[in-house]
Amino acid sequence: MPIPDPDQEKSRQAKELRLDRQIAFASGLFQGDVTVRTLLESLAEGVVIMDNSGAILLVNTAAEQMFGYQREDLIGKPQAVLIPERFRKVHEEHLARFFAEPRMRPTDQLLDLTGLRRDGDEFPVEISLSYVDTINGVLVMALVSDVSLRKEYETRLRESEEMFHMQVAWVKDYAIFMLDTQGNVLTWNEGAERLKGYRAQEIIGKHFSCFYPEEDRNAGRPEEELKKAADQGQFAEDTWRTRKDGSRFWANVTIAALHDESGKLRGFTKVIHDISVSKKAEDALRKSEDKFSKIFQSAPAIIGITSLAEGRCLDINDRGLQALGYQREEVVGKTMLELGVWESKSVRDRVIRVLEEDGMVKNLEINFRGKNGKTFIGIYSAETIDLGGERYILDIVQDITERKRMEEEIVRLNTHLEVANKEQVAFNHTVAHDLRQPLNLLSSYCQLIDKMCGDQLTEECKGYVRGAYNVTLQMNSLIAALLNFSNMGIVEPRREMVDLSLLAQEVSLSLKMTEPERQVDFRNAKGIVANGDANLLRAVLDNLLGNAWKYTGMREKAVIEFGVMNIDGVPTYFVRDNGTGFDMAYADKLFVPFQRLPGAEKQTGFGVGLATAERIIRRHGGTMWAEGEPDKGACFYFTLSAD
Repeated sequence: MPIPDPDQEKSRQAKELRLDRQIAFASGLFQGDVTVRTLLESLAEGVVIMDNSGAILLVNTAAEQMFGYQREDLIGKPQAVLIPERFRKVHEEHLARFFAEPRMRPTDQLLDLTGLRRDGDEFPVEISLSYVDTINGVLVMALVSDVSLRKEYETRLRESEEMFHMQVAWVKDYAIFMLDTQGNVLTWNEGAERLKGYRAQEIIGKHFSCFYPEEDRNAGRPEEELKKAADQGQFAEDTWRTRKDGSRFWANVTIAALHDESGKLRGFTKVIHDISVSKKAEDALRKSEDKFSKIFQSAPAIIGITSLAEGRCLDINDRGLQALGYQREEVVGKTMLELGVWESKSVRDRVIRVLEEDGMVKNLEINFRGKNGKTFIGIYSAETIDLGGERYILDIVQDITERKRMEEEIVRLNTHLEVANKEQVAFNHTVAHDLRQPLNLLSSYCQLIDKMCGDQLTEECKGYVRGAYNVTLQMNSLIAALLNFSNMGIVEPRREMVDLSLLAQEVSLSLKMTEPERQVDFRNAKGIVANGDANLLRAVLDNLLGNAWKYTGMREKAVIEFGVMNIDGVPTYFVRDNGTGFDMAYADKLFVPFQRLPGAEKQTGFGVGLATAERIIRRHGGTMWAEGEPDKGACFYFTLSAD
């Protein structure tokens, strides 16, 4: 048995000890307060807290459910277990850059990534990173949202509605920081950086009086407010404050004194909220401790505190008042039953039974009623808490009325679209039949005239007869193209693994047989497979390779290539040629039926081939686009959804 290296063993034990201490520290920091723990556990987003090595220190229930792990299976593991292997290196580099220069990420710069569940399934996620400066170093809090449903909405509504955007915003309007007993800044959060304009390294260690207008500093207001907070435990007011650039804003300011177990003052916590747009009264929240008031008031969900026994409202946040349509004085002190917020007493009784048995309720779909009598659908979660020796319910409601409406609208649109498509196809077939009858008759007449009277006609007359006959053939071909394009709108792909390389080879051989004298170098990559409908994908390659064949006709040495590349982590298939190419100014016309680019009138066809191919790709959940340059060839790209 090999003898372990003492230095290596010592290093390993030191790393394990450091990780255990970090885990314990994070647990105490974020879970020591029952209110904070309750709110974190009630969030719809997954919360993953990591240290600068990428080790997972803490997760909430939503993260466990999202990724399919038990909490004990994640704590201490590297964050890479939650990311597909092909993205891990990029994610590690991004995390390293974030730790090198921690900063708040605005909501419009959320990371759009892919998550990996324990069972190997991948799903699209959005991740917002924030950081916390602690005595044990910088910790990162990742808010993870599963955006699978939103991605599906964007795909299905692309042709008929504006793309549906679902973003969940984290706290962004609150500056929260700590001061020592003299008023020097000790900590600095991301909201403070956004609101005040100072970065942490610029402001930590400076006196907080720099946030006050000059006249307030001269009047000794900063020192006066700290004294009031120390004497009274908390000081709060609505007043003017200044940013780094000197601009002023109307702010709600709360300063809370912090004491140690012996009662000795050890510093202050200060919370600043920009209320320039709307100065809403938050008197009840100012009586709460700072951490709770921050999360309570800024959360996007409806949050209330009611007594367990009667359901009498102790407090409710502004989002709740807005959703229910009440003023604060109309709600506080009243029961939700007498206000008619609960759909019925039996519904609340059912919730109370679950709370008494399990201590919490998670994600119940319940109908609630506002002051105007209008009902909205909410996802209800709650937990019992103890305040002053009495039991209360802290509940959080996510209003999903709009989401439900969108789901119903999608079903309605899909139903209408399916009916409309079927009616359109039926109409097209009827029109095609009615058009073909006179065309067939005219074609027959032309053939009879040529057969019975051909020797009596002049060459000019024979030319007219042949011209009329050729027009009937062209019209029949056009009708067939119209029917084929129409059918592509309702065909549902039958998914299976398809050898695209084999299909490309078959199409290439067919094209060579049509003009065996042409010198065309087909470069078809081998081993390309994809999930899709074999017949429909054959039609795509027929159109793309046929298009390349047609537009390389004037090349002495034509080259047509089929292959695959990776673009932003997505397999992207392509057909490239060295033909006549096209001007990118006309690229938007390529996939429009019967639209022909300048110069294309010299080629045969009706302008529906590329439109048909693009429609098939969309039916597979993918996209198609093209790049080209006049006289330098073109390249057509397409993607396919994974299932």
